[in-house]
Amino acid sequence: LKLCLDDELLSKKGPVSIEDLISIWKKEEVLDGSNRYRCKNCNETTKSVKTLEISNAPSILVTQIKRFEYTTKGKVRKLSKQVEFTDKLDINVDTLHGGASLVTYNLKAVVSHIGDKISGGHYIATTRLDASSDSWHTYSDSFCKAISSEQVQKQQAYLLFYEKDNIVREEIEGGI
Repeated sequence: LKLCLDDELLSKKGPVSIEDLISIWKKEEVLDGSNRYRCKNCNETTKSVKTLEISNAPSILVTQIKRFEYTTKGKVRKLSKQVEFTDKLDINVDTLHGGASLVTYNLKAVVSHIGDKISGGHYIATTRLDASSDSWHTYSDSFCKAISSEQVQKQQAYLLFYEKDNIVREEIEGGI
């Protein structure tokens, strides 16, 4: 999932959650004006609505958080808004028959960026050795060290890797 920190979330006081970003990703988008949909058959444009959904729960769910924006002067600026993410993530997966299944994912790894600028800094990887434990390790160019789950939560994540739980916990009627 490519998740964006939009103006609404950036103006919100305090941190935002990964669930907030997923809600924005799933939000309906009206395609109108110069952004109208063009029919491949008749080549006509029409106002339409675009929606995104997850129709098949992958074994590994990778979320990418867009942490940059272009300024009015064409420069790239890093977005350092804190995004809270949890060890467990519940996702509604739309089914072909109009319902949805609630699928649980467990956080396995995080890729973060250290530094104030997009053009400089350093990327680090943090992984959980075992899904049933709270044992996390951070990897950099020259070291590997154990860290707490609290330290993991403070990272400015760019990528979150979630592994699907084996159990579909609940069927939801009517879709999302």
